[in-house]
Amino acid sequence: ILSEEGYTVLTFNFRGFCSTDGCSGGGIQLGDNWRDVLAAMDFLSSRGVERVFLVGASMGGIAVMRAARDPGIELAGVVSLSTPQFPAKYYSGEPEANDITPGRLRAIDEPKLFVAGLDTQSVQGGEVIQFAEEAERMFEAAAEPKDLLIVDSHFHSSDLVTVAEDGVVDQTRKAILRFLSKNA
Repeated sequence: ILSEEGYTVLTFNFRGFCSTDGCSGGGIQLGDNWRDVLAAMDFLSSRGVERVFLVGASMGGIAVMRAARDPGIELAGVVSLSTPQFPAKYYSGEPEANDITPGRLRAIDEPKLFVAGLDTQSVQGGEVIQFAEEAERMFEAAAEPKDLLIVDSHFHSSDLVTVAEDGVVDQTRKAILRFLSKNA
């Protein structure tokens, strides 16, 4: 959909992760996934892409929020879909350096869009993650410019733009397209 709208789009699997298209090389490096985001940005830059939006869902959201403040990174904006704010609390292998603290959120001065399903939750490491609450807390702590969309859904992550209820998929896609257009 984004490429149909004229955007250059790059999707990738983190090292060691698999999809229907196969597996990426290397071993899983959960706490260092943000480095794969930086490599993707380098790849885009080598192809002449000058304005980059980072879009990450769940674990990908953790990675893009960490990469967004890496020195030398110039972004047009960041989209976070169902991102846990304090992954070190929930996931083994996620260092506290990847937590999306209020300080990190204030330091990301590029436009941000936080999206989550109202009824989306997960139990990780004995803790319940309420993704809508996490998105609301990150939105409140984030520096302007920022937007928040909580959709009436129990779906999580990229499912909000692919397989969630038809109205939710449409609402989420339109919000992302508006965000990109407004900040391009």
